Formats: sequence, structure tokens, C-alpha cells
Amino acid sequence: MIVKRIYEKKSICLYKLEYENLIEVKSKEDIDIDIDIDFIKENSCDDILSWRGKDIANEFKDMIGNKELGIYARYNKEVVGHAWCILGKYNNYPNNMFKIDSNQAMIHFCRVKKSFQGNNIYPYMLVSIIKHIHKENNINIFYIWTVKNNLSSKNGLVKVGFQIDKEYNCYKIMGRVLKKIKL
Repeated sequence: MIVKRIYEKKSICLYKLEYENLIEVKSKEDIDIDIDIDFIKENSCDDILSWRGKDIANEFKDMIGNKELGIYARYNKEVVGHAWCILGKYNNYPNNMFKIDSNQAMIHFCRVKKSFQGNNIYPYMLVSIIKHIHKENNINIFYIWTVKNNLSSKNGLVKVGFQIDKEYNCYKIMGRVLKKIKL
């Protein structure tokens, strides 16, 4: 059962990347272990079950239905990471917190399995999804946000060229964002 908090405040850092500033320092050869990247399709959503559970698999299916693009990082066919991207042309209100234009994208819901962290998988996933979105959709502006104290995420973002755009306090009442942030 999902219980929503009545009031929530998040201190977040918003990062921005212009495609021309993408740092391709993380290629497959830079990863400390042999990782494959593949796109998440409706029939592969359940591949996450053993790690993240049924609720997350269902969220993945919903994201596909919303025309979001997701990728898996796999080690020996096991899912060890995932990342998602919302295209502004399909959803102008990613995470129900921001307002983006149709020529922008918001990367979100990135995670690397704890036992695989520290192997440069996160930056590799970011570069992979950004290059694909740029090539297929001609999008040049990418955003991603993280909570202020998530140093691992911040380090991964900087490795591929993201720069901090702004810090925000985001307020929610009963799960609803009080004021959306225009990017």
C-alpha cells in the first residue's frame, strides 16, 4: 500500500546539459566491468522484478505508455541499472515538478544496483541515453535533477558535462507540487 505524506519539502539541484557540451569520457571501454545497454520495452519491464519488484515494473510499463524512453544496463544479462528520459514533445510536465519545452528532455529515475556502484555505469547510461535521444529526436537541451545531498549522482552528472542550473526547494502537499518550475 502506498501512503502519501501530507507535506513534503525536497531540496533539489537541477542540472542542465547542452548536447554540444556532452563529455564522452565514459564509453564501454571505460566501464570497469562488461556492461551492455538495451532499451526497455513493454515485454522487458518484468526483467527488473528480482531487483526492484512488481511496483517498479508496473511504473516502467506506465512510462512506456507515456512515450518515455528507458534503458537497462546489464551485466551477464542481469539488470544492474536503469535510466529514463521524458521528451518535452510528449510530456511538458516531467515529474509533475517542471515545465519543459517540446525541444527539451528530462532524464530521470536513474538507479544502479548497490553492488555495482562505483563502476562508472551511471555516466555510461547517461551518455547512452543522451546520444540516442539527440540522434532520434534532435533534442539538444537535457535536464536532470537530484536531491541536494546525493553526491554520487552529482559526481556522475559532472563527469558527462552537466552543469548545475539552479537549486530549488520543492514543496508538495498530499503528493501535489505547489508550484511547477519553468525551465
